[in-house]
Amino acid sequence: QKTAYEMQRSVGSEMCIRDRYKGTGYCFALLIPMLRFLFKYGPYCVLMGLYLKRYDPVLALCVVLIFIPAFASMVIRPDIFFELEDHAAPARRMDAYLKKCVGGPEYFKETRTLGISGYFKTKFLENVKLLNGYIWKAQKKIKLVELMTTLFSVFGYGGVMVLLVVSLLRGRITTALYASVFSSITLMY
Repeated sequence: QKTAYEMQRSVGSEMCIRDRYKGTGYCFALLIPMLRFLFKYGPYCVLMGLYLKRYDPVLALCVVLIFIPAFASMVIRPDIFFELEDHAAPARRMDAYLKKCVGGPEYFKETRTLGISGYFKTKFLENVKLLNGYIWKAQKKIKLVELMTTLFSVFGYGGVMVLLVVSLLRGRITTALYASVFSSITLMY
């Protein structure tokens, strides 16, 4: 006969293996945006900045400033997800254990005979509340980061557009250059 602690540990180790396997999928979900930024948007931003520097250094600076929030978001978001998983892992293991105690074939008869399904239901609801609290906290952080980076990007984009119009009106850039930079920055944004 296994003790409750041993049963919870065995369920926990099974969950750890599944979590680690699922984590490999998360690695690709984080890797793809990083590679896209490093090999697509990063070089595009640098080349566009160098190109615009020839005409107006302020434009080059503004183009770089548009992408700082995207980079910051790319760095901050994984930390929030990793923190969520660190806090949520024990709650997920407890969730699996409680489900196994209530519905698992090896425990079902004892649970029904002893009439303790209400106890497990209460524990399960407490655990779900705890897990949802972790998820809610992480989602609030992510949405706050997204809001701040989006606002910063919008202001940077608006600043670039204003500087483009001012440079066009002062004769520092031609209409063709304005059109190409405008479409290029719009595409980047």
